[in-house]
Amino acid sequence: MGIDLRRARGAALMDVVVGLTVMALAAGGIFAGLKGSMRAWITAQQFAGEQHNARLVLDWTARRLRAAGSGFEGVPLLRAEGADVVFAGDTDGNGVIECHRIYLNTTEAVVYASRIEPIPADTSLCGSAVGDPLTANVEVRNLTVTGLSLRYFDDSPGAGAPLAAAALADPLVRSSVRRIQITIQARGLESPGTLGMSTDVYLRR
Repeated sequence: MGIDLRRARGAALMDVVVGLTVMALAAGGIFAGLKGSMRAWITAQQFAGEQHNARLVLDWTARRLRAAGSGFEGVPLLRAEGADVVFAGDTDGNGVIECHRIYLNTTEAVVYASRIEPIPADTSLCGSAVGDPLTANVEVRNLTVTGLSLRYFDDSPGAGAPLAAAALADPLVRSSVRRIQITIQARGLESPGTLGMSTDVYLRR
């Protein structure tokens, strides 16, 4: 019995087509898996970056506040509000007193920081200084700060007693502040909900 070469050639061509189709499907599956893994890795990296950026904002604020009153004879806290603090001191140790303002711009959802050196005779200028976005200096992707909370405590035994917001308008009350609790809440592009971070600052006597 002879072999029909025309039919054999047709069968071989079908095998090639089926093989190529299977390879294409397998390659598509591999590519989809790699793409999903890459997306998950990018999301994880962005989330870690947002946590890092939020921590930088908190740490920068804490470092400046720890130097409040350094080399300054008066009441170091010129303003003590829940989301706006103004203070004086020689924070960089150069022998010149400067004033700082750290506050939350609720319209932009960004923490701002200002610095005036030397401190002006009219200290009200310190409280109206706009400054620069603090978060823009330390991050690549947008981090939305939804809350900045500053709580003030006196030098009572233990962790101190909280001071009422209304009372802090009095310079004598502000002079009794020994601890400030700083809390920020932020929301990034990849954050599942809101990031919350807090730290305590003890002022120099």
